[in-house]
Amino acid sequence: MDQPEPLPREPSLNELCCLSASANIVYAVRCGRRVQPKYRPIHEDAAKMATIVDSSLCWAEMSLTRSMSIDESVRMLVEAANAVAGESSDPSDFPAYAAYHAVRGAVLTAESAAQLPMESFLEIVAASFGASRVLLASVPRLIHAQTVAALRADYDKLTQLGLGQGSERGAGVDPTVQGPLGELWVGKAPTW
Repeated sequence: MDQPEPLPREPSLNELCCLSASANIVYAVRCGRRVQPKYRPIHEDAAKMATIVDSSLCWAEMSLTRSMSIDESVRMLVEAANAVAGESSDPSDFPAYAAYHAVRGAVLTAESAAQLPMESFLEIVAASFGASRVLLASVPRLIHAQTVAALRADYDKLTQLGLGQGSERGAGVDPTVQGPLGELWVGKAPTW
C-alpha cells in the first residue's frame, strides 16, 4: 500500500541559520508580501500605516538587487515600521510586524560586510523567522498547510540557488514573483 506523502513542514530556526543573510531577507520579504493583503488596520492613520508597511517591504526587496545606502530616511522607515507594528491591537494588524522584520533585517544585512558578525547574523535570522511566525499566526486554519508549503518551497529554492550560507552576507536575488522563486503561493493564492 502506498504511503501518503508527508505534509511539508515549516523551515525551522536551525534551517534558516544555514541560509545566508540575504537569503533570510528574501524569505522574510516573501512572508511579508504573502500576509500584506490582510493588513487593514482600523486606525485614523490607516492609509499612512499601509504605506509604511508597503514602503518597508519595497525597501527590503530593492536592497536584495542593488546597493542601498543607509541614511537617516531609511532609519526613520525602520522606526516607523516598528511604530506601526506596535500599534497592532487586532490580528488584522499583525502583518505590519512581518514588514518590520523584513526591513530591519534588510538594513542589518546592507550595513554588514561580506562576513557578518555572529550577533548581527542571528538578529537577521530571528527577523526572518519572526516574519514567518507572523505569517502563520495571521492565516486562517484552512490555508495553514498551503502557507507551510509555500514557506518550505521558498526555503528549498533558496537552498538550491546557493546564495551563500551561515553568517555570510551572500548574494541577493529578486524576491518578487518575477524572480527565481516565482509565485508566492503553491497553487492558487488564497483570498483574504
